[in-house]
Amino acid sequence: MEDLRAQISDERLKVGEPIPSTATLTGVYGVSSTVIRRAVSELTREGLLYGQPGKAVFVQAKPEDVHQEQLTLERLAQGLASLQTQVNTMQSPDREALNDLQQELADLRGTVELLQSQLIDLYGRLGQPYPRDARSSQNPASPRPRQANGA
Repeated sequence: MEDLRAQISDERLKVGEPIPSTATLTGVYGVSSTVIRRAVSELTREGLLYGQPGKAVFVQAKPEDVHQEQLTLERLAQGLASLQTQVNTMQSPDREALNDLQQELADLRGTVELLQSQLIDLYGRLGQPYPRDARSSQNPASPRPRQANGA
C-alpha cells in the first residue's frame, strides 16, 4: 500500500491511469490477492483510487491533493461549527419588549388618527379643504374630498 501511494505521489502511476492488475501486484510484491485487495480497498477509501467493475482500478488523485482537500474540508467544518455555535447562542427577541413596541405603535396610530380628525374638522370650520383631500381632488381617479364636521 505504501509503495502504491509513493508511485502515485511521484507520478509513476498518473491520475486517470489504471494500476496494475491484482495478479500482477501479487507477483510483484509476493503477497496474496487478499492483501492486494485490502491495500487497494484502503487506497480507495482514502480517495486515491477508484474502481470500475469489469474494467480496472484507476488512480483518482495524488496523496497531496487528497490531503489538501481533507484540510480544506476540516477548515470548512470548523467554520460551520463556529457559525452554528454563534447562531445557537444568539438571543431570541425579547417577547415583552416586542409586545411593548407593538402597543406603542398602536397608541401612536391612534394619536395620529385623532390629530388627523381634528385637523379635518379645523379645516372644515375655516371653509378650507383638508390638504390631503385637495391633493386627491386634483387626481380625477381618486375619491371625493371628505366633508368636514361643522361645515
